[in-house]
Order: sequence, then structure tokens, then C-alpha cells
Amino acid sequence: MKKAILTLCISSLFLTGCVTTQSSQEGAQQQKWQEKNIKSNINALNQAPQYKGKIRVTSEVNNGEVLLMGQAIDDDNKQSVEGYVQNLQGVKKTYNQIRIGQPIAFDQISYDIWLTTRVKSALLSENRLDKYSVKVTTENKEVFLTGNIPAEEAQIAADIARKVDGVTKVVKAFKYVNSTSDIKQETINKNTVATSDVNSGANDNSQLINDNNIDEPQTIRENASPIFEEPAQSINEDDVIQ
Repeated sequence: MKKAILTLCISSLFLTGCVTTQSSQEGAQQQKWQEKNIKSNINALNQAPQYKGKIRVTSEVNNGEVLLMGQAIDDDNKQSVEGYVQNLQGVKKTYNQIRIGQPIAFDQISYDIWLTTRVKSALLSENRLDKYSVKVTTENKEVFLTGNIPAEEAQIAADIARKVDGVTKVVKAFKYVNSTSDIKQETINKNTVATSDVNSGANDNSQLINDNNIDEPQTIRENASPIFEEPAQSINEDDVIQ
């Protein structure tokens, strides 16, 4: 009888563990698809009749927090986009870094993609960043760095990016964590979800730096670009780190 009870207890614990793991995986998958849906809705704004020719917007989404980047011809269109995004299902907070100006042309978009590749390659060469996944997005020569990372490593990444020739500004849009242990579970969850995203043309020129397909040597400048902090706030010259 005791042996039967012991066997039953072990089986029960095993099944509980399986249910917990499955639930975690399903939650990660649901979050992944929700983030893709948010980005798809934002990308669709570029072709919407009321915005066509007036904006060019792209985004990064991290756990319901949306970073908006791009250009809008005036503040009304900039705020209108933000209001639309904030009301999307799954969006918890919106950080509006859309710049006022004419939407950039194809030549500049292509140059931004090239800069993203150069920054990505430079980050790959830094061993201290091997444990972290940093995402790089370039808009009109401004480099936005996103991801979950400790503050010290975030500064390392920003210092590397600001020295890449062609970069005019670096914006740190990181979510800071204390150590690698804080992002361990997130990494496990992400590994259970398919990561083959479909890019929507030139509207998204961001790339993960943990890809291993870049080998282009980089030109590093001594006279580096400024780094801006806290994309949640209005950025001004006081936020510049020389």
C-alpha cells in the first residue's frame, strides 16, 4: 500500500510539473503572437488612407510596451498614431519617439538598414554582451537599442553603437534587469516559440544581435555620437551623455 501511495505521489508531482511547463509555453506563445499582431497593425498605418504620405512609422514591442519610431509631418499626426497604438489590444504603454519631419525616402531607408548591420556586427564582437539579446533599429541615422539587459551592459552596447561611423545619435530604450538570472526564464520561454518573423518591407529594419551571419569589419570613430536616455520622456539636450 505504501509503495502504491508513493508511486501515486511521484506521478502527481510529474504531471503537475508538465502542466506548469505547458502553461508557461502557451503563455509565451500567446505573448509572441500578440506582439506580432501589434507590430502588424502599426506597420499597416503606413498605407492607411488618412496617413499615407504623412507618416512613416515602425515599432518594437516588449511585453506590451511599444516603442514608436519614424517620422510624421506634424505633431497632430504623431499624436494620432500614438493614440491609435495605445488602444490596440495588448498594449500597456507607448513610448513615442516619432520625429517631426517628412517621411524618409528609400535611399535613407536602405542606408539605415546598412547602419543597423554595422552596429549589429560591432555588438557581436563584444564578449561582454554574449549573454544578452539586444535589438537594433535605425531610423534616419538614429540608432535605438532595445531589450532586457543590466545597466552596465546597456552602457557598453550604447558606447559601441555611438562609435560606428554614420550613426548620429543613440537612444537607449532598454528594460533594465539586475543580472542574467532575471532574464533566464524569458529566454527559455522565447526558445519555445517559433522566431521566424516576417518583415514588412522597409518598414522594419531592426535585427537581433545574436544572429551569427555578420562578418563585415567595422569603422569605429573616436568622435562618437551622443547617447540619449529614457525614451519614455521628452528628449532634450540635458539627456545627452558626451
